[in-house]
Order: sequence, then structure tokens, then C-alpha cells
Amino acid sequence: MMDGLMALGRFAAGAVWAPMGVWTVAAGVGVVVLRRQRGVHPLVRYRLGQALLFALPLALLVGWGTPVGQGVEPVLSPAPVQGSARDAVAEHPVIGSPRASVAPGVDLPVVFSGLAAAGALLLAAFHLVGIPLRLRALGRIGASARPVADPASHEMLERLRRRLGVRRPVALVQGGDGSVPMTFGWRRPVIVIPAALVDRPDELRMTLVHELIHVARHDFAWAVAESSVRALFAFHPLVRLLTRDVERHREASCDLEVLATREARAGEYAGLLFTLGARVPPHYGLAAGLATPVSHLRERIETMKNFENRASSSGLGTGLAAAALLAGTALLGACFSFNESVVEGEAVEAEPVVVGQVAGVGTVDGSMSLDRLISVDQSVSVAGTASLSQATERALARLDAQIGYLSAEIDQIDARFQAAQEARARGEATELTRRLMTRAGLLHDLYEERVREYELLKLELVGASTSR
Repeated sequence: MMDGLMALGRFAAGAVWAPMGVWTVAAGVGVVVLRRQRGVHPLVRYRLGQALLFALPLALLVGWGTPVGQGVEPVLSPAPVQGSARDAVAEHPVIGSPRASVAPGVDLPVVFSGLAAAGALLLAAFHLVGIPLRLRALGRIGASARPVADPASHEMLERLRRRLGVRRPVALVQGGDGSVPMTFGWRRPVIVIPAALVDRPDELRMTLVHELIHVARHDFAWAVAESSVRALFAFHPLVRLLTRDVERHREASCDLEVLATREARAGEYAGLLFTLGARVPPHYGLAAGLATPVSHLRERIETMKNFENRASSSGLGTGLAAAALLAGTALLGACFSFNESVVEGEAVEAEPVVVGQVAGVGTVDGSMSLDRLISVDQSVSVAGTASLSQATERALARLDAQIGYLSAEIDQIDARFQAAQEARARGEATELTRRLMTRAGLLHDLYEERVREYELLKLELVGASTSR
């Protein structure tokens, strides 16, 4: 269990916490700037807020799935440190050596990272379950609501739908007692209105314009996507703050678009908001609609007063700005994503696991496999036409080349191990340190074995010369 927790912690540290920290700084600056700029149109605030919100999951996806997020292997200082790979192997027996193995130590920062990641996953799962439940609640409302029987209401809906450029067919149903205007649905949107509005054409017209603007902007789909991001990162306070800001600016920007159609007067529209504001149901969060909590009414009315006579923001310009902010913030976070397991794997695979090149020995290019190096050509003997001294001299030459290679490899491992020790002291590269210790132990054992064989063969050669 501890190994799994540490593996999760190492992955989360580079692939989640690092890009999320960068996103937090960038998005936090964006939120502060948007809140201080009072003259920014609510539609611009709405789209830029969405861009900042969706930049977080996009940064993680880009960091995991593209080379942008592989990070750069840290360059450790080559300054000398106490001890070497040989010393570490002697003090800490390694896996794969004849010595007794010892389990690697527990890295507390990595463990805390794993615990935090596990807690975040549990919290996200809990909140994600609530989304389909709320969608089902909205579906039950649409299924239980009665279609509006008044032909004049349907004629008004069709006229406004054509004027606002809504091409999808929209169903108009009548909610029960205490219901509020809302719209939801993917392919065939549904507009729910209170039964009392059927007999009040002016209020019905303003309500239908508001809901149709939500349909035209696909605000229901955006609301579900925003709720999903909020559920995935339920532990992050900035995500919750951004989603609340986006919800308020969505309704405020829709209010201004209603007034811009000239289908509603500001005073009557504000009165309708006050009438409906105290009846927002608890499941209302995923639906887009006219009604809003009383605590937000004052802000919406002040926004209407401040921006009523101003030109609406350009949809194309706002979309381009939001896309640029989304891409820039996501790429900035992804650039700091670092998958330690991938980079470490590449670092280890850059050289053979135990041995590599032996110049002039083996194949034409000097490469020699591990099996051939370990065997040391045990078939060499005095049999055949070659004399004992010639066979021994060839074996000595091979052993001398292998000893030189192993000595050089151990020296290189020393240098890398010293750098890894510094990283381990900072809580980094624990797995890489263990691999270096394992490789150093194997090389050291091979080195000692070849030295012994070399000395024995040399003694045999000297004995053979003396006997002649």
C-alpha cells in the first residue's frame, strides 16, 4: 500500500500539483484584474472567466498527453558531496546483489502528495455523482410538466425564436406551483414557465426572450461543463470562486441582451426579477434561467443600469480573447508538468541497464551483451591447437578490457549518484537514486569478479611459463 501511495504521490507531484500551482497563480491574477476593471462588459467577464476555469483541466491534459508536459530533467549541481556510489552500495545493500536487500526509505513529502491526491480523488468522485442526479431531477421536471395549451404563447415563442436566430425546436411546458422559469436540454431544449405567466403576456414575453438567449448561447451545456470542472477540483477554492463568478456574469450578460432586443423595459424587467428571485429551487444549479437568488438581485440590477445604454461587446472579439486566454493559461500550466516516471525511465534507458560498450571487444562496433560479459567466454580452455599460454593470454586481454570498462562505468555512476544524493536530500528523485544504487552494486560485483579471474589467470600463466 505504501508503494502504491508513493507512486501516486510522485505522479501527482509532477503531473498535477506543479501545473495546478502555476494555473492558480495565473488564474488568480486574472480574477483580480477582472474584478478591478469595473468597465468590462459582463459578457466579456463571462467568457474570460470560462476560459480561466477550463484552462485548468486542459493544462493537465496537455501536460499528460503531449511532449509539452514532459518537463525538463533537472540539472543537478556537480559539486562534490560526501560519499560515492561505491560507499552507498557498501552501506546500503541493493536489490539484485548477493547481499541482503533492504526496503527503500519512505519519502514523507511524496507520501503527503499521495495522500492529498487520494483525498482529492475521493472528493471529486463524491461531487461528480451529484451531477447525473441533478440532471435526472431536471429530466423528471420536464417529464412531469404539462405542455402549455395556450396557442398565443406558442405563437409568441415561435416569433421570438426566429428573431433571435434559434434554429433548434424548443418545447414550452408549464411547471407546478412555486416553479420558476428555466431552460435545459441538449438536442431539444425545454423552457419551463410558471402557470401564472400564461395569463400575463408582457412578463411571458420577457421571460421567453431571456430563456431563448440561453438556448442560443448553449448556456445549459456550458453550465454542465462548469459543474463538472468544479466537481473534479472541488478541493480548490479558486475553482469554486470562478464558477460562482461565471454563473453571475452569465445571467447579467443575458439580462443586457434581453434589454438590447427592445422586447423588455428595464423597470418592468427588474420587477419581474424581484418577483421570481425568492423561489429558486435547490436543483436549479444546472439549469439556465431568469430567476436568481435574492442575494444577487442587487448586483444584476446595478449591472443593467451601468451597461444599459452601452454598446454590447463584440461576440467575435470576445471569443478570440477567451480562446487566447484559454490557450495561454493552459500551455503555461502544461509547461510545468513533469512526469517523473517518464523522465526517469528515459534517463535509465539512455544507457544499458548494467553494461554498455566495450571498445574493441565482441562485435564490430564494440558492443557486448550482458550475458556475454558475465560469461567471460568460459569455453576458453587448453583444448584444441592453441596452447595453454595463448588461451590464457586471450582471456587476460578480454578481462583487462572488461575491467577497464567496468571501472569507467563505476566512475560514471559515482558522478550521477552524487547528483542524485543532492536531489534525494531535497525530496526528489528517490526512485532514480534506488536504481543507481542497484546498478552500482551490480557493476561493483562484476568488477571484483573480473579482477579475481584476471589475477587467477595471470598466476596460471606465470605457473605455465615456470614449468616450461
